[in-house]
Amino acid sequence: MRTHALRVVGDRLVDPAGRQVRLRGFCCGGWMNMENFIIGYPGQESSFRAAVEKVLGPGRARFFFSRMLDYALAEDDIEFMAGLGATALRVPFNYRHFESDARPFEYRADGLKRLDGIVDACGRRGIYVILDLHAAQGWQNPDWHSDNPGDTALLWTHSHFQERVAALWGFLASHYRDNPAIAGYNVLNEPVCPVRGALPAVYRRIISAIRKVDRNHALFLEGNWFSTDFSELSPRLDGNTVFSSHNYSPPGFADGPYPGVIGGVRYDRVRLLKDDTARTSFMRRHKVPAWVGEFGAVYRGTARDESRTRLVDDSISVYEELMAHWTIWTYKDIGMMGTAYVRPDSEWMHRTRKVRALKDRIGCDTWGARSSVCRRTIAGLVRGVRRVAGRAVNARKLEWDANRMISGLLVSEALAEPFAEQFRGMNEKAIDRMMQSWAFRNCAVREPLARVIAKYCL
Repeated sequence: MRTHALRVVGDRLVDPAGRQVRLRGFCCGGWMNMENFIIGYPGQESSFRAAVEKVLGPGRARFFFSRMLDYALAEDDIEFMAGLGATALRVPFNYRHFESDARPFEYRADGLKRLDGIVDACGRRGIYVILDLHAAQGWQNPDWHSDNPGDTALLWTHSHFQERVAALWGFLASHYRDNPAIAGYNVLNEPVCPVRGALPAVYRRIISAIRKVDRNHALFLEGNWFSTDFSELSPRLDGNTVFSSHNYSPPGFADGPYPGVIGGVRYDRVRLLKDDTARTSFMRRHKVPAWVGEFGAVYRGTARDESRTRLVDDSISVYEELMAHWTIWTYKDIGMMGTAYVRPDSEWMHRTRKVRALKDRIGCDTWGARSSVCRRTIAGLVRGVRRVAGRAVNARKLEWDANRMISGLLVSEALAEPFAEQFRGMNEKAIDRMMQSWAFRNCAVREPLARVIAKYCL
């Protein structure tokens, strides 16, 4: 068992003996911060929870989500990761596991107990944990993955929310300050801050709260605009800091080959190296550690899946060449991106199949959705607006916003209750049996992807 925290020395992370440590592994998205494409529900986590509670009642709804979390990430999952050679697990979490909006600054023991269990399991197997605030009070971005019920990130303009985020990090840092399994604190996932100067100001506020109680653990800071823009950041924010980019490449999502041409651009390893060198230019210029906090591909059960696995292989080889730490998105899901995934013939997939099929046909998820009713409707809307307004309207921004608001909010919310209705009448025994679909022993493993990860970790 380690006794001291990792620390940043120049552009490296080192252990207490001064040996360089490379963080390679997974993100466990969909666990303490649920996402629609990972689990299968439409819309945001909060609306999913509210719809299930309406159908099952408060008591059985709590049991429903507790059992889902119990099975979705457990000791055997961590054992599997360790067997592939992983040294890092990024754990995204929603603030609601620790604090309610009705009782701000009062922290819940049950959320801490659940997180402790995974941190301890990782520590026993030599896997470092990076704690990631994925859904912050007031929302740090406008998307579903911050559990935002609207389209505005309020964190950047509301001091109350900033105070709560900083206080929560102070609470967590106080709890974990002496825990050697913790690599550090990823203070905000994918910030989208339109207010100039607000991002570094909020970072300073959070860092101050952490450093009052924990001066040892490293900080992991992401750039603006979904972790792509570092222009307002400085290594002087804190001397013990790793900077994180998120590197999703078009071949991981488009129905085209890799290597091959997508959108008029040829993508191959040479192109990946060029793109990732540009993304990490801030880190190299300032000689600080770089971490690719998220990357990956969407698998659709077609011949293109082999190309996507090759993309992941080339991507990791580039990160290794650039000496960047990396954690792939995501570990387990219903078959979209996960290395482990819920089997198609499982009870969870069987019971939820009707509304999931509706989601696919309509195109509710803004992430990974293909041609659909929503996409065609949005394309028609954009064309109509362009005919009337011409170049006065930014068509690309209009399409982006319409996709998020129509597909990700308006239509998704309409399907929240039908999705929850699929569980009506279930008792605790039936719920427990269904949720065992998420247990590692009942899941499938995407073996080609697992072999790629092991190739670079072992």
